[in-house]
Amino acid sequence: MTTKTIPVFFATDDRYAKYLHVSLVSLIAHTSPLHSYHIHILNQGLTDQHQANFKKLETDNVTVDLVDMGEHFAQVMTGDTSTLRGDYSTMTIYFRLFIAEMFPAYDKAIYLDADTILLRDIAELFETDLSGNLVAAAFDSFASEVPITKRYVEEILGLEATDYLNSGVLVMNLKAMRAVNFCQHFVNLRTAYNFDLLAGDQDYLNVMTDGAKVKLSSDWNVLPQIRIDSPKLIHYNLFDKPWHYEGLAYEEYFWEYAKKTPYYQDLLDERAAFSKGGKEKDQESLAALLKHANEIVGDSIAKTLKKVREEGHDDWWLKASGY
Repeated sequence: MTTKTIPVFFATDDRYAKYLHVSLVSLIAHTSPLHSYHIHILNQGLTDQHQANFKKLETDNVTVDLVDMGEHFAQVMTGDTSTLRGDYSTMTIYFRLFIAEMFPAYDKAIYLDADTILLRDIAELFETDLSGNLVAAAFDSFASEVPITKRYVEEILGLEATDYLNSGVLVMNLKAMRAVNFCQHFVNLRTAYNFDLLAGDQDYLNVMTDGAKVKLSSDWNVLPQIRIDSPKLIHYNLFDKPWHYEGLAYEEYFWEYAKKTPYYQDLLDERAAFSKGGKEKDQESLAALLKHANEIVGDSIAKTLKKVREEGHDDWWLKASGY
């Protein structure tokens, strides 16, 4: 007999489907027969083969639901009865921000990036006490350890760098998000301004939940740059992908579960083929990211989330006490 339903959301496209498959295998390996796990894969269309492979992962207490976000966005953001207004074709990179509106049956849920590996039962994370807050997430070390990203968070977003959270692992208070009309606030901001941001969805989420978020223990979002003894969830964030680089911290966990997928040989081949050129491209991408941060910080004229907040547009702003 199951005692609790655990809703878990992921977002992917065809390119990331095989990595997500590995993540799902690790999640399912740590499930408990005492719970029911409802996995929702938010996507913009997957090949029939990827869809079939995902559905094969279902067990007696694990269901896998493939959600075509194009169809859902069309229903949620258009039509006379829609509660949201905006151009849904430009919103698809913000999938996680619409979960509360699109899944009213859930009061609480977990969102995970596809490049994660579970080493504990996700039900433990689901038990996080949100105490009326909107989200829980772990500290994003990249934001405070790199001088220019620290300036970006403080001067453009208007946050303390130590309060900036990584949105790749979220415990979401969907009931509270609906109560403060989170999705419509986001659409209003996104429609009214053309903010130049480094990490669109993560930046919006951090600013819009400021004062209403809980910091998760870092062992629930462990990056390869940080070594700890007993990680609960590994997040191969940014460029540290075990299917590209050998010798990464925690790579053994990825390959342990990759072996149990139909993509194992493909993943080995991908790593073998990741050439010097691929590594140079990653370095160029990181340099471009930091350059972009410099450009944003150096633009004194552009509207920023910090400026809009300071101007007091309360109709676009969330408050912890707003529900």
